[in-house]
Amino acid sequence: MSSAVEGAVPDETVPEVTAPEPRPKRPPRSKPVAVAGVVGREEHRVVSHVNLLSVLKLSIAFYLSTVLVAIVALVSLWAIAQSAGIIDNLEEFIADLLAYDEFQFLSFEMMRAVTIIGLVWVTLATALTMVAATFYNLFADLIGGVEVTLVEEPQELN
Repeated sequence: MSSAVEGAVPDETVPEVTAPEPRPKRPPRSKPVAVAGVVGREEHRVVSHVNLLSVLKLSIAFYLSTVLVAIVALVSLWAIAQSAGIIDNLEEFIADLLAYDEFQFLSFEMMRAVTIIGLVWVTLATALTMVAATFYNLFADLIGGVEVTLVEEPQELN
């Protein structure tokens, strides 16, 4: 005769089963590229902080280059208008309109003013970019940064 009672559960600890934690919903991912049986690898990263010094250097370079392009474009347009006689016609029209004997655009002063306005714009735009980067860092600390998906391109075997 056995000492165990029929129908009784042995004195073993039954592991407790818990439901898995729900995963946060992510936007749909792009499919990895498959080349010759090799699949690219995806990694998810979060940009939670941007270095303000790198933002400063990049924004100064960007805005200075845009001002340089704008100045070159304006000088080119001015030279084309001058050679086509448009500037002379405009000067005569303004002189007649304002009842002056003579009216003339001062090219050097106009160029200096455009350059000064461009440098002021570079300063203001860089300052606003720095403020925006600072706000990004603050908000990223509070609610999380921008999630970036990196996909490693598979190497073709030759």
